[in-house]
Amino acid sequence: MNVKTMLVVLGALGFVAVSAAPAAAQGATDAQATRGKMLYFNRGCRSCHGIGKKMAGPDLAGLEARRSKDWIVRWLKETDVMIASDSTAMGMVSEWRGIRMPKQHLTDQDIDAILAYLRSEEAKLK
Repeated sequence: MNVKTMLVVLGALGFVAVSAAPAAAQGATDAQATRGKMLYFNRGCRSCHGIGKKMAGPDLAGLEARRSKDWIVRWLKETDVMIASDSTAMGMVSEWRGIRMPKQHLTDQDIDAILAYLRSEEAKLK
């Protein structure tokens, strides 16, 4: 095989690898969103939170636009600590008439999955 042919073959292989990457990432995101949906339903999130509507707790649509990922992770892992120390958390408790979110005992992977599910549901609202 001459150099020109080898470059064409390698270029085609590179294109195939790059083209397949978004599909693999999408599959991972879909699986993560599916897991997030299971957590959202099984952990009782839907009892208080809507996605695109207010319920007993804040609407979760647009959550990542309103709060940083670090804030969300800390909130979900240390709700009680944040209510005692974070002005935003204190304001939420006040706004929602003293209703406090129970401690959820979520891992980082759980939180990422729930956020993936929320993003997938938000996309349906547009």
